[in-house]
Amino acid sequence: VVVWNFNNGEMALQMLKVSEPVSMLTWSNDGRRLAVVAAETIEIFGPSLPNVQPQVELVPYQTITCSTPVRKVMFTADGRTLYAGLDTGIIEEWTCASPEQRRQFNHGGPVYGVAVSNDGNTAVSCSTDQTVRVWDVIAGQQKFQLNGHLGAVHSVAINPDESLAVSSGADKTLRLWDIVGGRQLKQLITFEAT
Repeated sequence: VVVWNFNNGEMALQMLKVSEPVSMLTWSNDGRRLAVVAAETIEIFGPSLPNVQPQVELVPYQTITCSTPVRKVMFTADGRTLYAGLDTGIIEEWTCASPEQRRQFNHGGPVYGVAVSNDGNTAVSCSTDQTVRVWDVIAGQQKFQLNGHLGAVHSVAINPDESLAVSSGADKTLRLWDIVGGRQLKQLITFEAT
């Protein structure tokens, strides 16, 4: 993994070594941690400790080993928790300060997307099983299964007030969901083949 100087785009700040080919990367919102996905492994890099020589931007911070290949990874807003959507349909929740998994949720099919509310209390996932699911993270259980897509659901995002989610699917639609009440509000767009 090469970390580039964004200001000039020409000079690499640092090269990070990982054990397998990289399939995905994501930064924490504060830019202090970088999660690198390589097969079943998530390697988290963070800032080096003060007064350590030589001072470098990122050092290995934590390695998480999941049970199957990771399809999606994201940090919560505070950067303290990481969610991994797995090939088996499991969503794993990890704390970035502990090697132990906190929770897991079984979506049912390979997970393509995960979004988490800013307070970390609600998660929304999507999968090849054609569903969007809303999770009560604190209780550790599913609140709603939202049906409507006619193919795999590729991505999901939560709106800023955290009452709605939008999903995109292989059926060439965007759908708007009420994640508080657990219902589809509308089909936003149907893309036509060109």
